[in-house]
Amino acid sequence: MRRLGKHLMSEPSIFDGSQLQPEWTDHRFGKGVEAIIAFIGPFRPAADLLTPFRGSQLFQERRLLHLVVRHVHRDIEKLRLQQRLLLDVAKDKLNHRLPGDPGREDRADKDIARKDIVHKDVAQTNIVQRWGPDLCRGSEHLSVSIIRMTATGGLIYLGLREPGDVETSPARTRSGKKVDLLELARAIMDQYIFEVTSARQPIP
Repeated sequence: MRRLGKHLMSEPSIFDGSQLQPEWTDHRFGKGVEAIIAFIGPFRPAADLLTPFRGSQLFQERRLLHLVVRHVHRDIEKLRLQQRLLLDVAKDKLNHRLPGDPGREDRADKDIARKDIVHKDVAQTNIVQRWGPDLCRGSEHLSVSIIRMTATGGLIYLGLREPGDVETSPARTRSGKKVDLLELARAIMDQYIFEVTSARQPIP
């Protein structure tokens, strides 16, 4: 059974779009190996690569957590579903670290939460939600993501910024600390690998 390779780049690196070539992952893992790679750095794709990145002007030059996934199949529907899986994993890992997590004990009483419309509206602005290929927290746009099909397989890109205004009022975790993007990257990669690997298990 195929298993994804994993690599977290400890040094900052610029995302310029060259990472969406199969050679980029081949250089790190070998030709035709499935892998997920994460790094932190400015979002600075070349001008001729901007078109596929919907809303990318919101992220130009921002410090993002970049995740690049390489799969060796060429099924576009499957690749889109894997993109959604990566986004859902990122959404869950962010929500577990931010105030307003829907799984917290102070929201355990679901009956009361359903009746309290104000409470529900406030909670919705505090949690990260996925809308198609986008992650949002209230009116705040948190992600940019595309897929790309090549001759040897598919690539998924997810750029994720810290919730809150990074320059003035970055979002804090429930312990009052800033979101640790390297720790978040590890959690997302590990969970994505687990989900993909478990989905490939044979039915008993």
